[in-house]
Amino acid sequence: MLFQTKDIFFLVTCSFLVMFMQAGFLLLESGLVRAKNSINVAAKNLLDLILVFIAFWIIGFGLMFGDSVAGLWGSSLFVVDKHDVPLAAFFILHAMFCATATTIISGAVSERARLSAYAFIVVLVAIVIYPLFGHWAWGGLYIGRPEGWLQQLGFVDFAGATVVHTLGGAVALAAVLILGPRHGRFDNPDAQAAFKGQNLVISTGGVIFLWIGWFGFNGGANLKLDNSVIGIMLNTAVSGAAGGAAALLYSHLKLKVVDVPLVANGTLAGLVSVTACAHAIDSDMAFLIAVIGTGFMIATEQLLLRWKIDDAVGAIPVHLGAGIWGTLAVALLANPAELGTGLGTVQQLAIQLLGLVVCIGWAFCVAWGAFWLFNRHHPIRVSDHHEYIGLNKAEHNATTELNDLVFEMQHQARSGNFSQHVHVEPFTDIGQIARQYNRVIDKFNAATEEIRQKHQQLSEAHYEIKQTQAHLVQSEKMAGLGEVAAGIAHEINNPVGFVLSNIQTLDQYMSFFNTLIHEYKTLVVARNDENAAREILERIDQICQQEDLEFVLDDTRDLITESIDGVNRVKDIVLNMKTFSHPGGEQRQRTDIAQLMDATLNIIWHELKYKVTVERDYAADLPAVLCSPGQLSQVFMNLMVNAGQAIEDKGVIRLATRQQNDRLIATVSDTGCGISAAQLEQIFQPFFTTKEAGKGTGLGLSLSTGIVEQHGGQLRAESTPGEGTTFTVELPFTTETRAHSATQSSAVQSNDTPCNTTP
Repeated sequence: MLFQTKDIFFLVTCSFLVMFMQAGFLLLESGLVRAKNSINVAAKNLLDLILVFIAFWIIGFGLMFGDSVAGLWGSSLFVVDKHDVPLAAFFILHAMFCATATTIISGAVSERARLSAYAFIVVLVAIVIYPLFGHWAWGGLYIGRPEGWLQQLGFVDFAGATVVHTLGGAVALAAVLILGPRHGRFDNPDAQAAFKGQNLVISTGGVIFLWIGWFGFNGGANLKLDNSVIGIMLNTAVSGAAGGAAALLYSHLKLKVVDVPLVANGTLAGLVSVTACAHAIDSDMAFLIAVIGTGFMIATEQLLLRWKIDDAVGAIPVHLGAGIWGTLAVALLANPAELGTGLGTVQQLAIQLLGLVVCIGWAFCVAWGAFWLFNRHHPIRVSDHHEYIGLNKAEHNATTELNDLVFEMQHQARSGNFSQHVHVEPFTDIGQIARQYNRVIDKFNAATEEIRQKHQQLSEAHYEIKQTQAHLVQSEKMAGLGEVAAGIAHEINNPVGFVLSNIQTLDQYMSFFNTLIHEYKTLVVARNDENAAREILERIDQICQQEDLEFVLDDTRDLITESIDGVNRVKDIVLNMKTFSHPGGEQRQRTDIAQLMDATLNIIWHELKYKVTVERDYAADLPAVLCSPGQLSQVFMNLMVNAGQAIEDKGVIRLATRQQNDRLIATVSDTGCGISAAQLEQIFQPFFTTKEAGKGTGLGLSLSTGIVEQHGGQLRAESTPGEGTTFTVELPFTTETRAHSATQSSAVQSNDTPCNTTP
């Protein structure tokens, strides 16, 4: 092909514009990844230019555009020099095309590929995958006649929708399948939740750089500066705008927001779509092709998400998805006359399909096989730890100021040690953030110290409250004992009185028995003297008749029996009092609650027996409850005394127990005066009482509530004024408690007062 000076200058200018695309890819990718990987992104994009220029200059360009060997590869033009000026300009442009193809891979594998593995990918693409397929599709481009076998069949790819973008997307797909997704990318069931990029402003600037570069990309593909260049650039401008507008509309209708990364990728998809036929379409077709290309991009992205294939920046949907559509659009929407292949629509479509299959099959299979072999000897993915800390640190021992701040904050979060300030870089935005964070740390430490001191004070106060509560409980018990002391004394005096009387009578009987015993001893001595023995016997008979021996013997047995019963009554009262008055710190034991209620009733019965009838409704075979009997006895005494005081003349107190699920329910009901609704809300508050001054402390129900709650239970009351009140004690018991209920119940019965001795 004959190149004029203006054409050479045009090619060099377009090459520089395409080189701007490299900066655009750098900005786009670094903005869409996390800050801890941004330096690695920059390194990869710079590495693209370095390696591609060298590898493509030495080998790739010759394989792609050298003298064709059976339409399969080139055999000349290796190591281009300055003496062939048009060829040098042509080389620079296509080296930029090759760099674009490799940079597509960079975005897809970002945040997890080793730099050494990426360098291998770049070299592989630059010397094998890209130049060989490029020869098949573009082999005779420099000399102006078809040389590659696809080119000879009529395959059309004006500026690289297939050769650059589809090929780069296929290689990227193979790479991400070998690499696997980033850690955490698909852990969330909602696969739409992508990782957040560090800076969408930078990414958007990258898209604009790419759009500018695309004018050189599509315009330079014309190879000459003629009138068709303006039409090509117009189609480039329209396609980018149409793709972005389509993505914007989809984002608004589907997502209800303007998704900036989606709009950015839509713009790029529109540009990719028109690349294959930008020279052979009008601007209206460019608009339509770009809109449809954006649809292909979105559909491809959804497929990747469904299959959990992780593409860090959406490179595969943009370049492979839209590139496939752009290749097909050549046959479907381009002007056949301007294509110049002489093929009909169906034939052209068949050739375009063939080119796609060959491109994707070649690029994917070679890349996948090479990556698989390389990965067996040298892992292409970084370690989990390096992925966690970021490739900036792992691959380059470099961090950004933001990374350093984040790492320090993460270290503090993991260790829980906020005693040290994070480093502050003065006169920077991140430094301002660090300074404010340090102020937060200072406030946090001050608040923590204040909380620690408050906690210590609360602990001391809690201990004092526990001690006070124990004293109050014991005081309330003693106050209760004081209220019933006179009655208890009466209960004890009765049996003690008749026991004493019986003892006095027995003492008199003992004098009689002593007289008889003396006479019998005298009889033994005089047993050989018949007259003396007869006289003694007459005297014994006379004594027995005078004292009524039969009555004395019977009465003695009765007196002894009554005395034993009286002593047992005193013993039972003392045992019940001992249980009731035991200090609150007693060890918990399994207790039959019904028997505990009866024992408590025995203590206060003298206060109730003249006006109260007691009814019992105890459920049979209830499990024993693990509790402090003395504490619960205090609770039941308070409830029973209150019930008795609520009955002014005659009434009924009903004691009941039942099981509800895995809890025991004990109730104390009375037919007394009842409690008003207003008072019912306050009766469990400390020092609240409805009694006259001096007749109640107002602590009984409050302390009872605390005792029940300490047992994991609940105390509540229900009352109807004029009808009576019911107090309900709800206590938990476990399956283990049930298993021991039978033996524990019998043990309690053997130690407590039998129920038939209670009123």
